[in-house]
Amino acid sequence: MLCIKVLIYFLEDGKFSQAAKYEKELAEMFETIGDLNNAIKHYEIASEYFDMEGSKATGASCREKIIPIIAVQGDYHKAIELIEKICDSYSSSLAKHYIKELCLKAGILYLCIPDNVGAYKSMDKWAAKYSEFKGSREHQFLSQLIAAFMKEDSDMFKRAVDEWQRISSLDKFKDRFLEKALEKLLGDEEEEKEEEENFM
Repeated sequence: MLCIKVLIYFLEDGKFSQAAKYEKELAEMFETIGDLNNAIKHYEIASEYFDMEGSKATGASCREKIIPIIAVQGDYHKAIELIEKICDSYSSSLAKHYIKELCLKAGILYLCIPDNVGAYKSMDKWAAKYSEFKGSREHQFLSQLIAAFMKEDSDMFKRAVDEWQRISSLDKFKDRFLEKALEKLLGDEEEEKEEEENFM
């Protein structure tokens, strides 16, 4: 009850920045105790308030907090849509460099569905839309991962990941969802093998 009163006070006084920070703190608290639905709800509210204050980058950072939560829950399409929304909100030169990282994450989530055709089409769309992504190391890596899916070649997929890791370590997000994508690819390979055996 006290939380609601404090928030109402901020909003009635036009203090959207303070309201946004308050909502962000609530979201972080809910995330810590494992109440993910409430965490998502309050991150979304915080991002809207930050946007209203003109703090687009901070609003985007709140939305970014939601991505791994909903991806872990298996809602890959929603996570991808959110990533694209965040990319479109990054207008400052300081934030634009991060777009290529977000495009890579979205592409990996496509492979977790699995939807290599959607991943390929979106990769081309992002390359045309964001100059930061086109031709980048992230673009090349995603292209290799998609090619591995199209060829149903798990060894090719693993080699691409190994090559990436020789230069950069995988963060928690990429590590987790590349593993999920590989599981899907291995499942497809096994299904293809069974079909061939049945045909023989």
